[in-house]
Amino acid sequence: MIKFRPWIVGFGIVVLACGLVLSGPACRKARQTSDQLDLEETTTIEPEPAETKPIAPQPKITEQIYIEIMARTALIWEKYKDTPTEAEKAVEAMYEKFNIVHSEFQEYQQKLPPAKAAALQKDIQEYIQKIAAEYRK
Repeated sequence: MIKFRPWIVGFGIVVLACGLVLSGPACRKARQTSDQLDLEETTTIEPEPAETKPIAPQPKITEQIYIEIMARTALIWEKYKDTPTEAEKAVEAMYEKFNIVHSEFQEYQQKLPPAKAAALQKDIQEYIQKIAAEYRK
């Protein structure tokens, strides 16, 4: 016959209680996960806009580039005043340095308001004085 041992019953109760305590959070997580699944099934996802406006490209010519081109062009034409073909080649090489063509420069120059162009003349003259030694060798 089996003897009744109270300590075994007590031990069984402790194991059962620990199991319930430790499995409680797992049950809550399972319930939350199923609640989330229910929400996901009923939630509609709005489509993204078909086209987003592209970011405007940065202009190739800025005021500083305009100032430098104007100054260098003046100095090049002064240096090669007797040989216009050499001057044209040097100016074209300068445009290539800035990755632009003459028509892009002219377009920028035409869009420049007259008041702004006049205001930039002072900066152009100062830049000419700064780099003049490069062209007077």
